[in-house]
Amino acid sequence: MKVFLRTLTPLHIGTGENLHSLDYVLKDGYYYRVSQAQFTRFLGGLPNKEEMVERFVEWISQLTDRLENLEFQFKTSRDNREKRDYNQQLRDLRDQLRLEVFCEKQKLSGGFIAFLNDPKNGVRKYKLNGNTKQQVRGLITTATNELYLPGSTLKGSIRTALMYQVMTQELLHNKRAHKDALLKDIQRCLDDRTMRPMELRKKMGRELEYSIAFCGMLDRRKERVFDDEKMDLFKFLEVSDAVYVSGERPVEVVASDLYLVARSGGRFGAADRNAPKVALRQPQSPGLEAIRRGVVFKTEIAVNVAAMYAIYTKLPEPGKREHWIRFEEKVKSLYGIDIILVNQTNIEEHQAKADAYVFQALQNFATAQAKFDKEQWLEKQMLTMTPDRGMPDKKTFRKPFDEIYSYPHNGRTLLRTGFATGFAGKTELLPMLLDDELRAAFRKVMNRLELGKRPGVRDAKPYDANIETFPKSRLLITYPDNTVQPLGWMEYIPESEWSTHAVEVHEPATSVPEAPEAAHEPIKPQYMQQKARKGSILDAYVYPIPGPTKKIKVYLNEGNETDLTISYRADTILEQVILVEVVSMAGEKVTGVRFKGMKMANR
Repeated sequence: MKVFLRTLTPLHIGTGENLHSLDYVLKDGYYYRVSQAQFTRFLGGLPNKEEMVERFVEWISQLTDRLENLEFQFKTSRDNREKRDYNQQLRDLRDQLRLEVFCEKQKLSGGFIAFLNDPKNGVRKYKLNGNTKQQVRGLITTATNELYLPGSTLKGSIRTALMYQVMTQELLHNKRAHKDALLKDIQRCLDDRTMRPMELRKKMGRELEYSIAFCGMLDRRKERVFDDEKMDLFKFLEVSDAVYVSGERPVEVVASDLYLVARSGGRFGAADRNAPKVALRQPQSPGLEAIRRGVVFKTEIAVNVAAMYAIYTKLPEPGKREHWIRFEEKVKSLYGIDIILVNQTNIEEHQAKADAYVFQALQNFATAQAKFDKEQWLEKQMLTMTPDRGMPDKKTFRKPFDEIYSYPHNGRTLLRTGFATGFAGKTELLPMLLDDELRAAFRKVMNRLELGKRPGVRDAKPYDANIETFPKSRLLITYPDNTVQPLGWMEYIPESEWSTHAVEVHEPATSVPEAPEAAHEPIKPQYMQQKARKGSILDAYVYPIPGPTKKIKVYLNEGNETDLTISYRADTILEQVILVEVVSMAGEKVTGVRFKGMKMANR
């Protein structure tokens, strides 16, 4: 089934990459995403290109060395006043580590801005719609910079909705199979005192997925097991990548802030224990590259009924099976179809029934999420408190939540996906709140993980979680006019309903296309012909490990390589071939190098 997805609130699906000040330029209300290769190309077009590349490398090296020294002094200092001074120096120094600052010092600003705005250079240009921050979370795009929504991300959200549907139906009919599986799994995780909190978060609830979506098989001992990936019924849920269809200026850069009820700050931002609790905003870093409201994507979502029918026709009677045990029962609860009634002549009919069941599951789950956000968090917590300085007024603050809560679901529904969907977007939480036994179990989890506890607070008494005020905070987008938006809400509109919406649909296009380049031989690392010595320039490959210190493979003589590290803050050189200069040796062994520049051509 073809489905249109239209963003109702900003959407961020990230790459896991945090962009730093060397990866972008802010100018006149716009954000330019600049790769290391693009900036090197700009310098390479200057009359004195070699000199400018040398100056750029030296400038980065000097600032990076100063930053590392200050960071070390900050970490090792025990004097709070001294630490505040170091922190201010670090902020000032990081503010200098920007491409536009280098260009201004070298009197290149005019030419650099012209380069950024020239479409043939392929620099992505987004509207800056929030406070500037040191780091920005990068938005996922294709290799050619086309916007898209990964099918795997969409499928994960649909899986959650389907599991919520199964769980709530079981509780409604006073059955216990899936509930008992979840309770047993929670207790197992709590009893394992060696399990770390992050590991517990990941593993808790896995048995629920096995119980709902995995058919059984006989293991080597001829015992039934229900945790083999080959028996996962979700493999029949097929979701394609969603391609970009339309939307003016589809990407913006926004500020994400944490909103919660807490005591207002005292000196230096520390909470004042004597202050009353208020609804407040805590600025967060990093910012986000986000897809704007009103951007349209198109995807295909289907339950492959034909494939399930083909498997069913080859299965022996239920009591004689070694694979796909309880296949009929689980297909019906998960996808809403009786596989025993399917035949070659009515597959399309049951396909439509499965599509309708998925639609209903999405609608029920979206309604539950919107209700939870509005009633549990907004009305019971945030709106009961006096807004702190800098907060929107209550009417403005509640507006986006009311819009989602009152969505009509008229032949269309909602899907929430991507970054910051919160605990309400998790499989286990909302069903747990519907059942007393599950609520009690989740409270134990909250106590074990100290969920809802203010970070850094040490109490004499053991932490006693309050499930009625969980979760206490939400990550929202804050716009310059002080309005807010939750993240990740989209309209889910089947193609048959799309024609009723007066929205112009264009052919898929890119956000800002990269300029086509002439075909050329890929840059590759090459060995040097002579022995290395101090001052030698060597090829190196940068491993895909982000951070201020980069791990590299340095190419010496034929067949001789060594792994070293360099200081370089920008992550844009990851998985690239660079040039490094030898700065230290132990005998004939290279022990230290520094970044010299990007490798622009093969020898």
